[in-house]
Amino acid sequence: MTQSGHRAPRRFRTRQRSNSVVETASCYRAVNGKYREGSLTGDNEMELPGTTYLYNLSVLAMTFIGFSVIVLTLRQALGHKLSNFDVLLAHLYMEFGLVIAASSLLPVILTVWELPAFMTWRISSVIAVLPLFVHVLTYPRRRRLAAVETIPSYVWINLSVISLICLSLILNAAGLFGLHAGAVFLTAMTAFLIYAIIAFLHGLNVLLHRPDNKATRQPRSRN
Repeated sequence: MTQSGHRAPRRFRTRQRSNSVVETASCYRAVNGKYREGSLTGDNEMELPGTTYLYNLSVLAMTFIGFSVIVLTLRQALGHKLSNFDVLLAHLYMEFGLVIAASSLLPVILTVWELPAFMTWRISSVIAVLPLFVHVLTYPRRRRLAAVETIPSYVWINLSVISLICLSLILNAAGLFGLHAGAVFLTAMTAFLIYAIIAFLHGLNVLLHRPDNKATRQPRSRN
């Protein structure tokens, strides 16, 4: 319909419909002769779905690393001696933050190489799961070396949570989730960030309120 109330000619209506399709179609675009999933930016460049969310996730992860350093410094400022266990906890939180930040940037980097979206998410899942899998395997030994006390039950629960995240990434890398690979990757990274924050809050209580005479191994002097 036109502004005067008359029905527009069929040729004009067809042209309007065509322009609407061109403007709203953002699921698949032809780039260099190949169809890729994503949306066009203002410069007609392909952008992977969830890119903004990935950037925000990496920023939160780096902020998380900063808080872990502040807590370690705060314990020293309160006059407590740093043990190997204190250093292990701080080092662990830094590792978590770096893994989340780097994993969040992986899909963006792979998109620059013009890989298909499904391949981008699968490769990112393979790379992201490696440091998590190594952590699950090595943390019990690292904790035994840092603390004399037996490993508490909550540590095994924490490792079980990370194992579930690893499983979801492995299945995602295998292509089990199909078109939902991006959503699974973002959910796994978000779940790991939430886990890291909860573990940090628990470790915060341990670092700030644990007495110095607690059964832990003291760092060796270099002299």
